[in-house]
Amino acid sequence: MVYQQNLVNTFVDTVLLMQPRVSAGASEKSPEEIVTGKCEEFLALLPGILDKKKAHPETFKKLESGATVSLGVFVGQEIDRFNKLLTLVRKNLEDLIKAI
Repeated sequence: MVYQQNLVNTFVDTVLLMQPRVSAGASEKSPEEIVTGKCEEFLALLPGILDKKKAHPETFKKLESGATVSLGVFVGQEIDRFNKLLTLVRKNLEDLIKAI
């Protein structure tokens, strides 16, 4: 637990050190505007949820025993994991924009 707290503290310190300094110029963007812009860029780049139905027919082919080929099992699990990751990243970016 101490290790994780130190890791988070180091991460926060690094982020604060990298934060751009705000000058008095009215034409420059604030740090909040920069982060919001980056979040919106990342959201635009995120692909949609992957659909298993659009996979190649051989991927989820059934064997004579009725079981799915091992490739289909593996790909199905990876698609599920990737969809969870996409959902989490999208939610976190949207939450960050709302928080700003």
